[in-house]
Amino acid sequence: MPDQQHFEETAAFIREHRSNELNFEKLAARLEEERRAGLDPELGPVMETEGAAYRQARETRASAWPEFERFVSAFEKAVLAAAR
Repeated sequence: MPDQQHFEETAAFIREHRSNELNFEKLAARLEEERRAGLDPELGPVMETEGAAYRQARETRASAWPEFERFVSAFEKAVLAAAR
Protein backbone atom coordinates (compact mmCIF):
# COMPACT_ATOMS: atom_id res chain seq x y z
CA MET A 1 0.00 0.00 0.00
CA PRO A 2 1.34 3.47 -0.84
CA ASP A 3 2.52 5.70 2.00
CA GLN A 4 1.32 9.17 3.04
CA GLN A 5 3.93 10.93 0.90
CA HIS A 6 2.69 9.07 -2.16
CA PHE A 7 -0.88 10.24 -1.49
CA GLU A 8 0.33 13.81 -1.07
CA GLU A 9 2.23 13.64 -4.37
CA THR A 10 -0.83 12.26 -6.13
CA ALA A 11 -3.04 14.99 -4.66
CA ALA A 12 -0.51 17.62 -5.81
CA PHE A 13 -0.52 16.08 -9.31
CA ILE A 14 -4.31 16.33 -9.40
CA ARG A 15 -4.25 19.99 -8.28
CA GLU A 16 -1.59 20.79 -10.87
CA HIS A 17 -3.64 19.34 -13.75
CA ARG A 18 -7.22 20.13 -12.74
CA SER A 19 -7.42 23.57 -14.34
CA ASN A 20 -7.59 22.38 -17.97
CA GLU A 21 -9.70 19.60 -19.36
CA LEU A 22 -6.99 18.92 -21.95
CA ASN A 23 -5.24 17.21 -19.03
CA PHE A 24 -7.92 14.51 -18.82
CA GLU A 25 -5.72 11.81 -20.38
CA LYS A 26 -2.83 12.62 -18.02
CA LEU A 27 -5.15 12.41 -15.05
CA ALA A 28 -6.78 9.22 -16.35
CA ALA A 29 -3.35 7.63 -16.80
CA ARG A 30 -2.36 8.60 -13.25
CA LEU A 31 -5.65 7.23 -11.93
CA GLU A 32 -4.90 3.92 -13.63
CA GLU A 33 -1.39 3.86 -12.10
CA GLU A 34 -2.87 4.48 -8.67
CA ARG A 35 -5.51 1.82 -9.20
CA ARG A 36 -2.82 -0.71 -10.07
CA ALA A 37 -0.87 0.37 -6.98
CA GLY A 38 -3.63 -0.96 -4.76
CA LEU A 39 -6.34 1.69 -4.59
CA ASP A 40 -8.76 -0.25 -6.79
CA PRO A 41 -11.77 -0.16 -4.45
CA GLU A 42 -11.70 3.63 -4.35
CA LEU A 43 -10.59 4.42 -7.90
CA GLY A 44 -12.29 1.81 -10.05
CA PRO A 45 -15.70 3.48 -9.85
CA VAL A 46 -14.22 6.91 -10.62
CA MET A 47 -13.10 5.86 -14.08
CA GLU A 48 -16.17 3.73 -14.69
CA THR A 49 -18.62 6.51 -13.87
CA GLU A 50 -17.13 10.01 -13.98
CA GLY A 51 -14.42 9.15 -16.51
CA ALA A 52 -16.90 7.47 -18.82
CA ALA A 53 -19.35 10.37 -18.46
CA TYR A 54 -16.60 12.83 -19.41
CA ARG A 55 -15.58 10.84 -22.48
CA GLN A 56 -19.20 10.51 -23.60
CA ALA A 57 -19.81 14.25 -23.16
CA ARG A 58 -16.68 15.07 -25.17
CA GLU A 59 -18.04 13.07 -28.09
CA THR A 60 -20.96 15.45 -28.43
CA ARG A 61 -19.55 18.77 -27.20
CA ALA A 62 -16.37 20.75 -27.65
CA SER A 63 -16.15 21.26 -23.90
CA ALA A 64 -17.33 19.00 -21.13
CA TRP A 65 -16.11 21.06 -18.20
CA PRO A 66 -18.78 19.99 -15.67
CA GLU A 67 -18.05 16.31 -16.34
CA PHE A 68 -14.30 16.94 -16.19
CA GLU A 69 -14.64 18.71 -12.85
CA ARG A 70 -16.76 15.84 -11.46
CA PHE A 71 -14.09 13.36 -12.62
CA VAL A 72 -11.25 15.36 -11.04
CA SER A 73 -13.18 15.90 -7.81
CA ALA A 74 -14.04 12.21 -7.51
CA PHE A 75 -10.41 11.25 -8.17
CA GLU A 76 -9.18 13.68 -5.53
CA LYS A 77 -11.76 12.53 -2.96
CA ALA A 78 -10.82 8.88 -3.55
CA VAL A 79 -7.12 9.64 -3.05
CA LEU A 80 -7.80 11.61 0.12
CA ALA A 81 -10.05 8.84 1.45
CA ALA A 82 -7.39 6.22 0.75
CA ALA A 83 -4.82 8.35 2.58
CA ARG A 84 -6.78 8.06 5.82
